[in-house]
Amino acid sequence: MLAAIFIVAAMVLLVTAATADVLVLKPGEPVPRQLAEGKTYDITWTSDGLSKVSVEAMGNLISRPGAPRGRFDIVIGEDIPAKQGKVTWLIPFLDTIRFTVYVNGYSSEGQLMATDSKDYLFRPEILRNRTANGIYVDLRNPDRQRLYRMHNNIVTNAYLTSGSRSGVFLTKYQDSPMPHDHVGVFRITYKNPMYWSNEYQVWMTHAMNFWKGHFIHGTYPSEYRLLGHPASSGCIRLDRTDAKELYDITPIGTRVEIFGNR
Repeated sequence: MLAAIFIVAAMVLLVTAATADVLVLKPGEPVPRQLAEGKTYDITWTSDGLSKVSVEAMGNLISRPGAPRGRFDIVIGEDIPAKQGKVTWLIPFLDTIRFTVYVNGYSSEGQLMATDSKDYLFRPEILRNRTANGIYVDLRNPDRQRLYRMHNNIVTNAYLTSGSRSGVFLTKYQDSPMPHDHVGVFRITYKNPMYWSNEYQVWMTHAMNFWKGHFIHGTYPSEYRLLGHPASSGCIRLDRTDAKELYDITPIGTRVEIFGNR
């Protein structure tokens, strides 16, 4: 059974034998709906005079400022009989928060006759059942550590981040002298645009404290290559430009939820 059904209205291909009229998005159209990781959707179309349809999703990978990691291109379906009218897609993890679905219609001779596209917002699995405004840090996969900001039930920002290099996850009521991450729900208690850590003898830019000695903060440029992977002594690291952006839009008291393998 499908977890959700949707009609992709902007992908209705209206084609006659001689011409191809494509219904496109109009300026001022409401914010695109979100598609959630792990849910199944139907992408549907109507057509006249088409033989085959292909469907793909494309978008930019989450990246540091000034250091693009490239794009992804996922083939959802190709050589689909146009009369089928739909293709079913189980949404995988997408390393983005916004992407575009493209539909192309072809004649029986293989000539491109019509094309259409629509933008969507991506919602990772950890946020599928979350609605609270705040910061969400996903440290579960050491090859894919990400920080998300959610506002008004929309994932508005996503960053490459680094948790503790030890990979040890504790609850907020546990502690250890070794590097570790705390999992659970916290709050931003205070902020400092340039915080000096006496314990580690380093400057932490745009630091936001969420639990005891644990901060979300900008790291040194020499550490940027490690972002997205475990690397810290227990803080949540960001690119300095990303850290400032998040700092500027995060008031004291903001909810922070951290996910780990616990």
